[in-house]
Amino acid sequence: MRALLQRVGHRLGYRGMALLVCGIAWLNWGLGLLMDPRYGTVRGASALTAVAPMPVWAWAWIGTGVLSCSAAVLPSSRDWWGWAAATAMPVVWAAAYTSARALGEFPQGLTSGLTWLASPALALIVAASTRRLVHLRREVATLRRTVVPPAARGDGP
Repeated sequence: MRALLQRVGHRLGYRGMALLVCGIAWLNWGLGLLMDPRYGTVRGASALTAVAPMPVWAWAWIGTGVLSCSAAVLPSSRDWWGWAAATAMPVVWAAAYTSARALGEFPQGLTSGLTWLASPALALIVAASTRRLVHLRREVATLRRTVVPPAARGDGP
């Protein structure tokens, strides 16, 4: 099992693994909302349930989870839409919770909303910090292709 996880981690890299973790978490959250939404969740998301019923929001979470998982296997130069999917629903949820607090419907809405903003913030940090690794890998690959081995120049033994 450990070898399998190492192979998957090596194949996906930091960006892919972060997208996969986000995707699995959003799939899990969406399935929980679909099967048995908790009272506090429904109460905090009252601004959203005024727009659409909770099963619609559950499927939105499931959809963003599927998109995030799908983007995990893509090269890092083409995974931008996976990061958008990984951060979209938590931002919407945070806005719903904080607006429920502003409307007086959910007193814990502000702290819940700020907590929901933690996951998109962490996703953006991972995306931004690993972007430099992507560029460095490309630069190293380009240098390896352009450098002539010493044996080919006659400098080698």
